[in-house]
Amino acid sequence: MVLSQKSVLGSLAGVTRRVTLITNPTYSTSTGSWLVNGLDADNQQWQIDLTVLPPGITQDLIKAGQQWFIERTTTYNRLTLFVGEMAIKTSKLPGFHGRFYSTTSQSTTANTPTLVSFNATEDNLGFRLASNTEIIVENTGVYYIHFRLQASSTTSVTQTINSWYRLNGTDLAYSANENTLTGNGLALISRNEMLNLNTNDILQIVWAASTSNVSLTTQPAQTIPFTMPGVPAMAVSILQL
Repeated sequence: MVLSQKSVLGSLAGVTRRVTLITNPTYSTSTGSWLVNGLDADNQQWQIDLTVLPPGITQDLIKAGQQWFIERTTTYNRLTLFVGEMAIKTSKLPGFHGRFYSTTSQSTTANTPTLVSFNATEDNLGFRLASNTEIIVENTGVYYIHFRLQASSTTSVTQTINSWYRLNGTDLAYSANENTLTGNGLALISRNEMLNLNTNDILQIVWAASTSNVSLTTQPAQTIPFTMPGVPAMAVSILQL
């Protein structure tokens, strides 16, 4: 089989892939930088620039046989998340997954971090809920996580809303959002993450607002003037990569 090689230069900005490194770092005189090659599940070869590395990673730690997530910036492929040293994932089927949401509105006290709670499950394979606020991981792996909050205000004052991930009781560094809600209205808040999670890890979502006039609001299903399903106060989806 002939492998195709994607250049370190390209136009696919923002694309994320999981690859196994097939070379050790080598210096390229054509680009003036250190490079490494990776192979994805489709046998596509990707060239990765090592000029910018993830926090805590140095070039001497990078070697063939490791598995990484890479992301293309505007010009280069970069290493983003270390998975481990393992066989390449070849299955196209989804792994462990779950979707959890809330059909009841939730309130908070001004400037007080508050745990988001769940009361409904749409789909679940590989997780369990505890205390209505904890998602417990049953299998080690790398997961894509997306949460969405619908916040509403009962005052015309401009308010700040923050939300973030908490893992095993510790706030996850640089996982926060900050949003502004102006007037009596709604704000849709969302956040994506890729996390390397272990068995029995506990994932939680935290939110806070600058006043107690903000709540996470649900809307029931409607039939007039058109049929529409309900809107959850919050929802989180998790998919193993």
